[in-house]
Amino acid sequence: MEACGTDDAMSLMKQLPFSCANVTIYSQLYFSPFNFMDPVLNFKSDGKKEFDKALNVSYAIHMYNKITRWTVVQVGWNSIYEIAAKNFCPLTYSRASMHSDFF
Repeated sequence: MEACGTDDAMSLMKQLPFSCANVTIYSQLYFSPFNFMDPVLNFKSDGKKEFDKALNVSYAIHMYNKITRWTVVQVGWNSIYEIAAKNFCPLTYSRASMHSDFF
């Protein structure tokens, strides 16, 4: 933390995002705006409001993990996961949902 002019890293963490020495440090919210431990929220129907809100502040969305790996995504439910798949992986989404009601 010497390059940032302090020995107290915790004080810098309270100011996220912050930049020093040509590096910017962001909070977890920028990369994981959804609680990945809450698959109900991420895969429930009609998640557009939560998705739009998170998309305004995040750079990435992380949802897949040991808790969600067997979760079935229902086509047409407009869950946060389905909306992300449609927007950021349209070819994969169209292939995965072409002949099925889930993927």
